[in-house]
Amino acid sequence: MLKADNRNLQQRIDNSLRLQGVLQLKGSPVAVAIMLQLPLETKQWRRKATLCFMIQSARLGQSFYASGDCIVCGGREHLSLGKSPITNLENFLVNEERMVGSTIAARRLLCQTRKRAPKSGNYIAFAPLEKALFEPDAVLFVCNALQASRILWLDAFRSGNIHPIFGEPLCSGVIGTPISCHRIRY
Repeated sequence: MLKADNRNLQQRIDNSLRLQGVLQLKGSPVAVAIMLQLPLETKQWRRKATLCFMIQSARLGQSFYASGDCIVCGGREHLSLGKSPITNLENFLVNEERMVGSTIAARRLLCQTRKRAPKSGNYIAFAPLEKALFEPDAVLFVCNALQASRILWLDAFRSGNIHPIFGEPLCSGVIGTPISCHRIRY
């Protein structure tokens, strides 16, 4: 992906700073992109980590890209960046994460999220929105309930329509679905 032109970059900086102020965010909104090619002028993430940890690192100021091999959670598979490193993902969702109440529910969840996996690249890039030198596919907000409500209403400001989709893990539900379905998530 090519470096954003200066006008788009300045607009992104202004929007990020305005959102941080209006929403009283602790940290930055996080720009995320799934890419076929390495992003220009962005350092490589070299250690193993979960997507949640990577998002927090970007929220607090780091800009980087990673291959699927660096991702040590089921998010690797949810974002089509490789097979999950968790050998029994269904058991993990039921007994360790306790996200669902049965193996049947886990299979159903995984089937739904795999259908929406974007499969649009080999790398995932993260940056604070105001520092992103790439065009984001999605912008993530780490926020409280009041801030999330305000974001939903900002999205619905012109149309009056709220289009939330919920019930999935962070990786598929908050990154994969917005990229593939072009819908806001919370």
